[in-house]
Amino acid sequence: PGSGDGRAVLLMVALPSQTGRRGALVVVRSEPLPVVVVDAVRSLAANVSLAMEAGALAENLHRRRSDHRFRSLVENSPDIILVIATDDAITFRSPAAERLFGEAATDVDAVLSSIFAEDRVRLREFFARARATTSERLPVCELRVESRGDVRWFEATATNMLDDEAVAGVVVNARDITERKVLEQDLRFQVLHDDLTGIANRSLFRNRLDQALVARREDDELVAVLFVDLDDFKTV
Repeated sequence: PGSGDGRAVLLMVALPSQTGRRGALVVVRSEPLPVVVVDAVRSLAANVSLAMEAGALAENLHRRRSDHRFRSLVENSPDIILVIATDDAITFRSPAAERLFGEAATDVDAVLSSIFAEDRVRLREFFARARATTSERLPVCELRVESRGDVRWFEATATNMLDDEAVAGVVVNARDITERKVLEQDLRFQVLHDDLTGIANRSLFRNRLDQALVARREDDELVAVLFVDLDDFKTV
């Protein structure tokens, strides 16, 4: 109908896709559309549908590549990755975590059984703070893990992602720092001991004496210092 009777012409062309219709291309005009225009609108709708389909396929391909890359990085990383839910269940563990704690480690208690006894309470408190905090990441927590009769040092961080529906847990990342701890202990020993004899040097003596004097004030006990002079020791 023409515009004289107050009505308009509506042309609606669906935009199909492999997964169903995405929408429609709508043209409104006060007068009937020529056949040429109708054909042009239909051709435009087909091109728009193809462009949308190509965009969706490209996005899906990019997502798959990103997921594959992420899995490859996690599977080949030596770092420990755990996702701990509010009920202490472990909803995700990296291959490195499975190798360290075993496949049966499905909750916090199973993980704690491998932690050095003196560090278990501190690690539980660390998990509790991670759940309670809203900050992105907690300070580093150092702990020892008993694995196959060996004790190794790890440095752990935690991020609260309970509000993220895709994660819904506390993400714990830990890396092995055993070599660094051994180096630190060696350096500390060298600073506090004589290179030739391995006997405690003056710095360690002063440190132990200061500790003894502090303990004396607290416990009201006597402190004795024995001085032994060896003639020509430096020459020897």
